[in-house]
Amino acid sequence: MSSKLSGKVCIITGTGGSMGRAAALAFAREGGTVVGCDLNAESAEETVQIVRREGGTMSHCSTCRLSSAAECRELVDFAMRTFSRIDVLFNNAAMAYFNWLEDISDEEWDRNRREEVDLVLYLTGRPGPTSRAVAVSS
Repeated sequence: MSSKLSGKVCIITGTGGSMGRAAALAFAREGGTVVGCDLNAESAEETVQIVRREGGTMSHCSTCRLSSAAECRELVDFAMRTFSRIDVLFNNAAMAYFNWLEDISDEEWDRNRREEVDLVLYLTGRPGPTSRAVAVSS
């Protein structure tokens, strides 16, 4: 294993498969401690087992809907409780919906905003009485 991310705690979203699983493996190979999440807890746990079999360190929060501020806070709190810090956020997971601009409904627009834009704000934090800003560095 390399050491480019040695000592770094890395949150990666969407670790249940595809790009998120590949990222978890790559970050772990570089020495990072990975905290993953996915909507599918079974797939996320499978990724944890694969990373550990390859000698990496990974844990995952229970299922996490990134469109929920509360669930994003729980993911951040989980990482902080477990590892006392967060160094890297690889915000991989999102839901993409497509439509012609002139055909998009208000409901589709709201869904896109929630599942593509809100999750960035929710995971990186914002100042305010009910949230805590999280410094994310690479």
